[in-house]
Order: sequence, then C-alpha cells, then structure tokens
Amino acid sequence: MKAEAKFFIAYGYFSLFELYGPVPILDKLEDPSVTAFDYPRASVDEMINFIDNLYAEILEEDKLPQTLMQKGPDGKLKYNMNEMVRPTKAVVLALRAKLWVYAASPLFNGGYKEALELTNKDGKRLFPDKDPGKWETAKKHLETFLNFAKSNGYDLFKAYDESGKNEDPNQSVYRLFQEYNQEIIWATTVSQHMNVDSEGNRRCRPTAIYDGFSGIAPSQIYVDAFFTRNGLDIHEDPEYNETGFTDIENPCAYQKPQIDKHIFNMYVNREPRFYNAITYQGKSWHIQMEDGWQVDFTKSGNNSNYIAFREHYTGYLLYKRTSQDCFPQGDWLRVHACPSIILRLADFYLYYAEVCNEINPKDPAIIEYLDKVRERAGIPGYQELQATGKKTGVIGDYEKQAYAIRRERQVELYVEGQRYFDVRRWMICDPGQEADQTQFWGMNVDGEDLPLDDPGTFYQRKNVRKNQWVRAMYLYPFPHNEVVKSPSLVQNPLW
Repeated sequence: MKAEAKFFIAYGYFSLFELYGPVPILDKLEDPSVTAFDYPRASVDEMINFIDNLYAEILEEDKLPQTLMQKGPDGKLKYNMNEMVRPTKAVVLALRAKLWVYAASPLFNGGYKEALELTNKDGKRLFPDKDPGKWETAKKHLETFLNFAKSNGYDLFKAYDESGKNEDPNQSVYRLFQEYNQEIIWATTVSQHMNVDSEGNRRCRPTAIYDGFSGIAPSQIYVDAFFTRNGLDIHEDPEYNETGFTDIENPCAYQKPQIDKHIFNMYVNREPRFYNAITYQGKSWHIQMEDGWQVDFTKSGNNSNYIAFREHYTGYLLYKRTSQDCFPQGDWLRVHACPSIILRLADFYLYYAEVCNEINPKDPAIIEYLDKVRERAGIPGYQELQATGKKTGVIGDYEKQAYAIRRERQVELYVEGQRYFDVRRWMICDPGQEADQTQFWGMNVDGEDLPLDDPGTFYQRKNVRKNQWVRAMYLYPFPHNEVVKSPSLVQNPLW
C-alpha cells in the first residue's frame, strides 16, 4: 500500500507538472494547527528530481507487481482483470522515462524565454537554462523500460487474417482499442465508448443513425496529417489528388465488401489509421441501417450541421475507438467492454526515436523504432521508402527525422490526449509554426454536393473557427483563488 501511495503522489505531481510546470512541493505532514497557506514554487529541476526520487524508491522497494499480464491455460499472456488500473513496475518505469523526456524538452529545458526570467519572491529561478545532458538521462530510462517491456511480453499489437500468418493492418489499428492486449502498459476499465448509448459513442455517431449527437468534429488539419497508403505526405504522393470522385470499399464495415459511392478523392487511397479514425463525407456506417446508406454532411444532407443544433462544424466526425460490432437498434450488440488506454508501447517507441535523434541523428535506432510503428499501421517505413526511391534524404538528417517523428506521433496518437502536451513541450504552437493553434479548418458545411469548381460546393477547405492563442498558453495559469491564498505562489509567465 505504501508503494501504491508513493506512486499516486508521484503521478499527481507529474500531472500538475504537465499543466503548470513546477508547483509547491509538500513532502512532509503539515501541523494541523497551522492556518496559514503559503508555499513557494519549487524549481523545474527540484520537481523533476522529487518525482524521480519517488519512482526510484518504489523500484528499490520492489513491492508492486511486475505487470498485470499472466499466462493463461493456453500459455498466452492475458491481463489480470481483477487488478486493472493497479500500478505496476512497468507503469513506474514508463512514467519515469516519460518524465525525463519532458524534462529534456524545450518548454522545460531552456526553450521558453519568458519562463527563464521567472523567479520566486526570494529571487530563486524556477526554469533552468538548456541542458542537453537531460536527453541522455531520458534515453537511459527509456532503454530500461523498453528492455523490461521486451522481457515481460509487451509488444506492438498486431491482428492477423484467418490463416494467422498475414497481418491485417486495418484490424491491427482498430482492435488495438477494442480489447486488452500486449501493447497496453496502463489502462482503466472506464470508457465512454463501451456503450452505444453513452456520451462518447453518441457524439461520434451521425445524427441520421438513431439518436446520434454528431458533436466531436476532427479538423481538416488532422485529416490532412494522415498519410497515404504509400506512407507519404499527401503533398508528396503523386497518387493523391483532389480533382474527382471514386467508388471505394469501406474497410471498417462489419460485413465486406461494402462499397461507398462517389467518394471525394481526398479520402481515397489513405492509410488504415485514417479510415479507422475519421468519418468523412460519403462514408457508410460499419452496420448499415439500409443498403447503400452514406453519411452526408452537406447543407441539405442527412447529417447537416443544422439538424437539432448538433453541430459538427467541420464536415467530419471522430470514428476512432468506435466498435464495429455495435449498433443502437434491433438485436445488435449495444455494450462492448474495451480499455481506456493511458499508456501504450507505441508512444514509447516514438519517444525513444525522438531522444536518439536529439543525441545522435545518425543512430539507426531512430528509424528502426519509427518504422516499427509505421509498419504495424500498414504503411512503408522510411527504410523501405528510401530503398525504393519514393522518399529519400530523411535518414540521418536531424531536422527531417525530428519532423517525421512529430508527424508520426500526431497520427499514431490521434485523440489519445498526448498531442496537447507534445506541441507545447516542443514549443511549436505560435502563429505560422507547425502546430499553429489559431487555425481550425474543415470542409464547407454551408455548401452542397456540387461540382468541385462551384463556389457553393461542400468540397472546399474553410477556416471554420479562429482560435485565440498567446504564448502564455504554453502553461496553465494558477487559479486566482490559489494565488490569493498563497502570496508566495508566483504566477506563470505572461498571465
């Protein structure tokens, strides 16, 4: 119990650190008779070391289970569902590695110039100058975790065809989120996608399908971020075009083949992660209400932005995590137990590629781990792209590899709660930068299914909302009432 208590103290502080940067550290019991509430902030390095020391103590005491995976009667590893969410050594090692990736990243490692001037009232600086050695520390902890993971049965989840010999990438990227598997490091049993009538599921479902809410709308920025089936950016692939329409098979259909008619070529020949993440104009549902049904986001369509004020804004709906076995009518399955993943192995493969690139861009591990994630997703890795001449010049180039890693994290971890923190720790959010936070694009939901050259057509990119962004938003502000209670609590930069 003490080890678990220490773990959740460390996890709580890390969660605060992600949002606010360093906060006050209370490492001993306070006298209950004391009525004053006034604590200064720790520095970044003090907070990192405080959390890291808690993880080190937990590992040294060795009281937590190694993993929650056990061998079943058939010899295969299975999760101990009776102890789900319990912290394990695997979780501690993973979070310790993640902590040091954050510590090494620009936001917390000398890159946030406004924060470098921030001091407590006694003059103590809170944010450190850049220390490249923190990448080495991050690499050491990542290697410790990855070696542990390999020796304890963790691996990227892959699904296979009926022969059991050939990987089915569409099923791999779909079923990863539908069942407990060897890629999951830490997950909870609470998910809004378990029940077709629950909040998350309903808001991912078109309005035209029984009581759908149509409320979670991906932006065009993310639609464009997914690669083509050739593993290339849409602007690099000669197969990609936005000049017409094609009939295509919906790979997410419950019963195959299910052919969707008149699909805009923007959505044709894309990678499996795209089809399993986005509901786009003309896509059928995995279980059909009627033969030939397709979602229509246009102004007069069956999922218009104007129906019952259930706006989707962008002409897209989120599809990721939706169970292809469930349907909200008839005798179809309505409840499907699935994990809500907090940590999974692919995330850490990409962290490892990132830290290796920061230390030595010529390290072959960079492309090795980046390609592991891409190949599981059913697209060529950078080694194959270079060998076939389809994309060259990336391998060994620091800037191009860094960009490739950022893009892979954007696609692989889409809507898994990591992008928000990634773009901030990288500090790429300002207007005109790679993750410009002021832009929110979609299709023209005020348009109709008209020819592409018609000004009133749906098939035009449109900036549907302009978001507010100032550099203060790299970190959360401390709530005003907390600053009032604790005069020593200095506010974050620019707030």
